[in-house]
Amino acid sequence: MGSAPKPYQWDFDLPSVEFLSTQYRTLSVGIFQWLPKASGKGLKRSPAAARVLGYMAEADRVFSKAGELCHRLNNQVAQPGRPAWLQKQYSVPMPAELAAEWNPAEKDKSRNFRKAKALALKNILAPAGFVKGKHLFVRHIGNQIHGIEFQTSTWGGVYFVNVGFDYDFLPPKLAINRRPWPWMEYDILDFITYNRLDNLMQPQPYPKRWNYWGDLSEVQGNVDKTARDAIEALERLNQQWNNPADFLAQQMPPHKFYQENYPGPPYHLSLIALHIGMIDLAKEYLAAAERAEREHEKDYKVRIPAIAALRRKLDRL
Repeated sequence: MGSAPKPYQWDFDLPSVEFLSTQYRTLSVGIFQWLPKASGKGLKRSPAAARVLGYMAEADRVFSKAGELCHRLNNQVAQPGRPAWLQKQYSVPMPAELAAEWNPAEKDKSRNFRKAKALALKNILAPAGFVKGKHLFVRHIGNQIHGIEFQTSTWGGVYFVNVGFDYDFLPPKLAINRRPWPWMEYDILDFITYNRLDNLMQPQPYPKRWNYWGDLSEVQGNVDKTARDAIEALERLNQQWNNPADFLAQQMPPHKFYQENYPGPPYHLSLIALHIGMIDLAKEYLAAAERAEREHEKDYKVRIPAIAALRRKLDRL
């Protein structure tokens, strides 16, 4: 991907060095096509036409397979669209060392993890205002919604902790057209911002993952510590962003959102600006959301009614 791409050329995503240094076991590489923009100026990436799935331990095999597919695609006559022979998904076999480690019977060890989370809810999370939601532990505090997710690894044995932050006057990111949306049904992707706990804790380095296949006392210790640390991280965010204007001041300005961006983020920032009375800024963010919506409509044929509704509201102000 060194030289400038040509129209209808096929390419694949190359993960960042930061991602490849994480503790994930699996990775997925999307294969896409460079398409001319409607304006005639420049190229844009198509949605992924296929994906190559594999393992971080042998990421080079995943890239090799993706490169092989792109080479075959680019040797055909250049034209838009996905050829019939291209499968939607390709899988690279599990490395031998991982296959040797994996034993389905080990799933039984997750019982201690479930017990530990139940006790952490009773003794740590519930006293701090959290309840067990549909997807994660969540609380409504002041004008904010906080979420804590204990995310297990695909292959078991370890878990990660995700922390979500949102304002109660915003719709969830994955369902912006539906109101009201019970905050107890939030998924981690519904929050306006979310992060891994290890990115929010000091001092660094903080553990990225935690074991849950030990005895109950060990697992309970891990779950209790991460629950307390997640609450501590959210308390800091609560103070830092108690005023939505402070949150907005730290976000990407409207002109930085290009057509290729998903319309959700600038739409939510427009709502925050409207909430605090910054009407002109709300209109700028909404314009960015509308640009992104027009670009996405060409690919997905989908409009977002909530964006049109916000435009009508702002035009009256």
